[in-house]
Amino acid sequence: MNKKHYYILLTKYKSTDLRQFLNKNFDLKLLDYILTNKNSYYKTYTLPKKNGGFREINQPLNKLFDIQKEFSKYFIIKRGNYNEISHGFELEKSIFTNAQKHTNKKIVLNIDLEDYFLNITKEQVSKVILEKFNLTDFEANYFADLFTINNHLPQGSPTSPILSNFVCDELDKKLRKYCKRFNITYTRYADDLTFSFHFDKLPIIQITEIILIIEDLKFKVNRKKFRWFYQNKRQIVTGLVVNKKVNVKREFYKNIRATLWNWEHKGLEWSLEEFSKKYPKRKSFNKTVKGWIDYIGFIKGKEHKYYTELNAKFKLLNAKT
Repeated sequence: MNKKHYYILLTKYKSTDLRQFLNKNFDLKLLDYILTNKNSYYKTYTLPKKNGGFREINQPLNKLFDIQKEFSKYFIIKRGNYNEISHGFELEKSIFTNAQKHTNKKIVLNIDLEDYFLNITKEQVSKVILEKFNLTDFEANYFADLFTINNHLPQGSPTSPILSNFVCDELDKKLRKYCKRFNITYTRYADDLTFSFHFDKLPIIQITEIILIIEDLKFKVNRKKFRWFYQNKRQIVTGLVVNKKVNVKREFYKNIRATLWNWEHKGLEWSLEEFSKKYPKRKSFNKTVKGWIDYIGFIKGKEHKYYTELNAKFKLLNAKT
């Protein structure tokens, strides 16, 4: 969300409570119809996970998607910068701000929450809506019904990440309080929790107590994605290197350079064919490569030579095709 769009939405929603937002912007008869026939407004399918198994996707369709998209804008504006721990799906936060908190640490630990949205129930959503937006029990339950499917937040809904942040405020508060006692840095990017330490060795007692706090709030730790990095190895936080400063992985930069070299020396047709083999789910070669280069600019800055060289080469090649 760019700043101009943010200020437009801020002006629009600043003095609007959730009840007013509902009545002013939506057809209540349509909402009642959708809730009565909710299953028909979702497309359910599974996608393979990187580490095995499958992830269930509940994708809202048609009008329901549009409705949830509008509510997602409302919720993120109303939330503001409430939680300094959370960096995913928050205003003026990103993977960069999340990673930045963990530079120059002796140990970095990443903990992944398993089945994140599946473990956030309709009851939890109703509770936070009730508390945050000063509604009646009936109204809070009505909204929770609109944003959940099969008693949980749907993976694939635009409102799920923002609502999950509201639900996780309690988790963040408890973990922050505990970590402060031991000078541990803690941040969360959606279901990705990162802890960094100044200890010489991995603090097993503290980590055990951190896991107990997480599980006490009914979240599950994914043991397969339990990873820690000492300073003599490459330390990764939300895909970024954080040993000394926030940086992109070296192989990511090299891959872009190789892609541009192949485009220049082997031609666009060859590059398109190789791209479709390597990235079958990505439709646009040009947009993907430009996105990679812009990512370099976002992390390292638009003045950095990595970005300026790659961007200039991309523009030259693109102009020739």
